[in-house]
Amino acid sequence: MYLQRALDLYDEAGDELSRSKILNLIGARAYYRGEWTLAAALYEQAETASEAAGDVIGAAIEAANSSEVLVDQGRVDEAVPRMREALHVFEASDNPYLIGIATTFSARGHLRAGRHDEARAAFTRAAEIFASLDDNDWARENRVRLAETEIDDGEIDAARAIIDAIDVAEAGPVRSRLLRQKARLADIDGDRDRAMTLSREAAEAAAAVPFERALSLALLSRWMESGAEADALHDEAEAILTDLGLIDVESVLAAGDTGIARSVTIADGVR
Repeated sequence: MYLQRALDLYDEAGDELSRSKILNLIGARAYYRGEWTLAAALYEQAETASEAAGDVIGAAIEAANSSEVLVDQGRVDEAVPRMREALHVFEASDNPYLIGIATTFSARGHLRAGRHDEARAAFTRAAEIFASLDDNDWARENRVRLAETEIDDGEIDAARAIIDAIDVAEAGPVRSRLLRQKARLADIDGDRDRAMTLSREAAEAAAAVPFERALSLALLSRWMESGAEADALHDEAEAILTDLGLIDVESVLAAGDTGIARSVTIADGVR
């Protein structure tokens, strides 16, 4: 109510810069409510308002935000050009944090599209950027996603070396995804029981993050013998992914995992 009223006032005043910031906040709230399509639309409106206000970096931030949602939903072709342009703006501004974020988002898009070489290079670059900034959470995020890329590409030894160097207890926001990659490695090793245990832990770790929980449930349901529990897990995962607006629900469920990392909206005004 308060944000909508503020937005109405800025509309009346023609204050585009303030409108962009309010739209960003409303978009973030929509995202965390699970209304991803609405969130993407709001970020795009914020981008337009930033452009009207002459805020080039703000517009690029909103383009990156909307592109992240599009990638998560499987709309990679729509996201790529927007992400590319945002990265160019961040590089021109010489802001390493924003460059790292956009590089991470770009890497996720590449992996979602199955472009392993491009994803590998971008995840590696992003991890190096965040390590240089002493941002351990984002550096770890990119290393886990790099390991996932290696598994997807059949480079199991490379993936194992990365995963073994990350302590689950210190994984923080990426704990669920890390556990899923450990589960995949356990399954490759022929230890299905451990793989299922780890995938259950991954689902529990993502209890408050529906998308990550859905990916974990999908992975677990694929490994279970057919039955009521497997069907229930599959149905829960399908419902979550459908509500989030994914356009490729069936392929995500079949794969049990995708090249998507946790979502962290870039707040407008971060410089």
